[in-house]
Amino acid sequence: MKVNDFILEKINNNHYFYSISTGAISKISAKIYMDLENSFTDAISEDTKNLMDYIYNSPPIKKKHSKTDSGNYLGNLVFISSEFCNLKCKYCFVNKGNYHQTKPQSMSFECYKEAVEYVLNKHTGIKNICFFGGEPLINFKEIQKFIKYYRQLVKINGLISSNIGVITNGTLVNEKIGKFLEENNINVTLSIDGPKSINDSGRVSDVFSSVYDKVIFNFKNFYFSKKLLAVESTITNYHIKNYNQNAVAKWIKDLEQINFDFIAFLPAVTEDKDTKISDINILKKIYSDIVDYYFELLSNENSIKSIEIGVLGMIHGIIGKSYIGNCAIANSLLVTPRGDLYPCQAFYESKTYQIGNLKNDKDVIIYEELANLDRLNVPKCQNCIAKYLCGTWCVGMNNAINGKMESTINLSCIATQTTMERTLKNLFKIIDNKEKYNKFIKNIQYLIKLQDNAKLVSKK
Repeated sequence: MKVNDFILEKINNNHYFYSISTGAISKISAKIYMDLENSFTDAISEDTKNLMDYIYNSPPIKKKHSKTDSGNYLGNLVFISSEFCNLKCKYCFVNKGNYHQTKPQSMSFECYKEAVEYVLNKHTGIKNICFFGGEPLINFKEIQKFIKYYRQLVKINGLISSNIGVITNGTLVNEKIGKFLEENNINVTLSIDGPKSINDSGRVSDVFSSVYDKVIFNFKNFYFSKKLLAVESTITNYHIKNYNQNAVAKWIKDLEQINFDFIAFLPAVTEDKDTKISDINILKKIYSDIVDYYFELLSNENSIKSIEIGVLGMIHGIIGKSYIGNCAIANSLLVTPRGDLYPCQAFYESKTYQIGNLKNDKDVIIYEELANLDRLNVPKCQNCIAKYLCGTWCVGMNNAINGKMESTINLSCIATQTTMERTLKNLFKIIDNKEKYNKFIKNIQYLIKLQDNAKLVSKK
């Protein structure tokens, strides 16, 4: 229950509170709980006064700027490696991968090379490089050629090493590609939506009788990299229709057979009649169950090898009292096969805020505007319990869906708010159990270090 700046919770006759503005979290007495619940309409106890003094004298959660503080490095360089896709996912936000291009193209080695030269003329290095699509592995030969060139370029010029990643549907991964990904330390983000019946309802192919079977086979037989593997699952109405009390645990365990390190569950933002989410209450139950599933593991297992990204971010934000920054759009660049430049793939889909071309740009003006965007300027965000801990506010998707960057997407808001509420409830349950809490902290510390080793780029 939210009362002004506080979230209050009563669990088995115990009372807890969380301060949204300072991150203070504590077990409290029944009297303090009542004082807070009643918003001080009656005379309050001395203990409540002391608690209020403590909160008001505590430093607020510190806000961080969206730009990185890593010198003159470009944060994210994203390539549209191909505007072709071998799947026809019903909910795809880029029109089956082709971005509404009448003549889709794939990126040439020359365009990759020119893009890196363009960036390094403006920056001292590149922190993260991502191959995106469409399906980027359609263009594997050019990617392979470019990575060999780029590794040599970094070595000769003494540049910082870049985290390199690819977002793929996994259907084209074979022995050759799997070996290349492993040998070149490529982070892989795999799009797959859960068990076979759900996945194959929304992720459709004219070639494969089962997209799910093809992907599972490929990643069991051809992918053995020690580099991080992330999974992105889009929650669709097929999940809603197949939900029951034990469904979420079964969905996650089904995907654990490919040994992922991180998984992200993202609600489908679509008007497609088959996949558009029809029941918000069930969506909330799904996100609550995701949190519960991982808290059970985090607080009871001596070691845990994987976690949902949104849950990890929320836990890290709450226990670390740390502000989750805005979209890093002001330090990102997307390059299309034609050499056109956009802040990210969502802007390319909406064909707005084009920065220019590799031959001609106007990035300074646009990036200054993007750097000043802030979710705390959005009225809906200002009143949200997760306003300091939101990792789903996406400027590009806001613009693509709403035509306005400083806006919100309702399904993303529901996912984040539900995740926060359920995370707090689970934290309250274990905060007084030393054994469970110590296991929980140990596991979280391990997973945060694991995440820090790689920059995971989302398809959003």
